[in-house]
Amino acid sequence: MATITTCIDQVATGENIKNMIKQSGYTVKDIQALLGLTYPQTIYKWQNGESLPDYENLFALSKLLNVSIEGLIQHKFIISENENGQELKKDGETLVYFANSHAA
Repeated sequence: MATITTCIDQVATGENIKNMIKQSGYTVKDIQALLGLTYPQTIYKWQNGESLPDYENLFALSKLLNVSIEGLIQHKFIISENENGQELKKDGETLVYFANSHAA
């Protein structure tokens, strides 16, 4: 039986934050000033998937960008193995295993 876990996809979350900032019309400098951050590199690290915002900054970003915190964070599901002890993958994507059928 497969073990299904979820975790934050840091790179996808960063890309999502980058796109939402761009779509909102804010610049990195704007976000830096509004969040009271000392350096813009913090935001660039978020956008490049090198780090994640802490809860306070996630909350502030969600308000600034008019989206829920859940809307900012991207998750990935990890399937560790099926009943034969094999990880299930198709075209580089891990599949969720349900009895005798597969779902992406």
